[in-house]
Amino acid sequence: MSSAERPAPPPPSFITAAENRRIEPSAINVKRIDRNIHESLRKQIVDIITKNPDFALSILRGWKDRGNT
Repeated sequence: MSSAERPAPPPPSFITAAENRRIEPSAINVKRIDRNIHESLRKQIVDIITKNPDFALSILRGWKDRGNT
């Protein structure tokens, strides 16, 4: 039997399991995802401020000055 005549191999089990499973809209916890994104962003901001305090302060002062115009 040549390679062109061989049947295609079956899909991996995780693909067929996903096709057979119905995902309900409530299966995704949007609040948890949103909280994780906010937590990750907060950590990044704290890291930037910790590594560059003078630069962070100059940004805040610039925002303050911009609001007074």
